[in-house]
Amino acid sequence: GTPLGTATMASSRAFFSSHSRRAFGVAAAAIGVPAALPLVAPSSWALSDAPPAEREKLLILGSGWGAVACLKNIDAKLYDVSVVSPRNYFLNTPLLPGVTVGTVEARSLIEPTRRLLPGAPGDARFFEAAATSVDAKNKTVVCRDESDVQSVNPEFSLRYDKLVIAVGSPCNTFGTPGVREHAVFLKEVDDALRIRTKLADLLETASLPGVSDTEQKDMLSVVVVGGGPTGVEFAAEMHDFLTEDVPKLYPSVKDKVSITLVQSADHILNTYDKRISQYAAEKFKRDGIDVITGARVLSVSKDAVCVMDKRTKQKKNQEIRRVRLEHRARQARVCRFRAKAVEPKPEAPRARDGRAPARARRGGRLRHRGLRGREECGFE
Repeated sequence: GTPLGTATMASSRAFFSSHSRRAFGVAAAAIGVPAALPLVAPSSWALSDAPPAEREKLLILGSGWGAVACLKNIDAKLYDVSVVSPRNYFLNTPLLPGVTVGTVEARSLIEPTRRLLPGAPGDARFFEAAATSVDAKNKTVVCRDESDVQSVNPEFSLRYDKLVIAVGSPCNTFGTPGVREHAVFLKEVDDALRIRTKLADLLETASLPGVSDTEQKDMLSVVVVGGGPTGVEFAAEMHDFLTEDVPKLYPSVKDKVSITLVQSADHILNTYDKRISQYAAEKFKRDGIDVITGARVLSVSKDAVCVMDKRTKQKKNQEIRRVRLEHRARQARVCRFRAKAVEPKPEAPRARDGRAPARARRGGRLRHRGLRGREECGFE
C-alpha cells in the first residue's frame, strides 16, 4: 500500500487498450486511486442521455406556519421550489409570551428557512425579499429586496406554475385610537425583546430611591386587553414572573405589581370548551389577576386605557404609565402592560391592476371558491 501522506499519480500517458476505451470512453489521471478503477461508469451504468423532465415551478410567499407546512410536504423531485419572504427564518410564535419575561430565549424559537427547504442542497431556493405584486395572467410575482443592504437593482420577478400565498397578516387595531402610538405589537422576536427590555426598565426605575408608593403602583400596573389564548397566556407568564422572580430580584416592589385582564366577551377563552374557560377564570382569581369581562376598549392614551362596560355603557379609565406593549392573541395587544385581542387583518400581495386578491368577509377572513388548481389561480 501507499504510505500515509503520499499520493500516487497514474501516468497521463497510460495506454488504454481498445477494449478499455470502448468500456470507459475516457482516459484520465488519478490521484491516490488504483489505475484499474474506472473514473467514469460504463455505459451500462450511466443515466439516460435524455434531459430530465422539467419540474413545475412552485413559488411560495411567506416563511410562517402555512409556508413551512407546505414545504414539509413538497417533493423537490417533482417541483422546482422557490420561497420568498422578507424574514429568513421560521418563528414559533406561540412561545413568544415566554420570551417577554425570559422563560425561553428568542434564539430557541427560530429556525432558518433555508434549513427547511426540501430536497438536496440546490433543489430549492430562498430569496429574502418582499412580494409586492402578482401578475396572475402572466404568472409572475414582482419582488423587492427591502433589507438594509441592497443591490443596484433591488427589484426582480419570478415565474411560477403554482403559487402559494402564505404571507400571514398584520395585527388589526379595529380602529381604536392611540393603539399604534402607545402600543408595541408582540408578533415578532424584536417585539418580544423590546417588551422584555421595557419591563426590566420599569422594575429598575420603580426600585430607585425616592419613588413613591403611588408612583410604583402606577408604574407596575399591568393591563392585558384580550382574553383569547395568547392574552391569557401572556397574563399567566407575567404573573409567574412577578411572583417567582420579582420577589428575589426586586424585593422592594414585589407588592406593588397588579395585573388586570380586560375581555370584550362575557368570559375569557370563549372559543374553548366551557370547562377550560371556567378553570382559567378560577385560576386567575386565585392568583389575584383581576378579570374584567364584557368591556370594550374605546381608546388608549399615554397613561390610561379607556374601557366601556358593554352592559351599562359606563366608561372607565384603567390607569397605566410609560410602557406600551402589544401582544399577539391571534393577535393580542398589550399596553403597559396593556394587551388587547387583535384579530388578523388580511393583507396579501395585490394584483397587477391594484385590486386586492379577494374581498374580506366580516371577521377578517377571505372569501374563496374552494381549492384551486394552477389554471384557476387568480384574483377576483
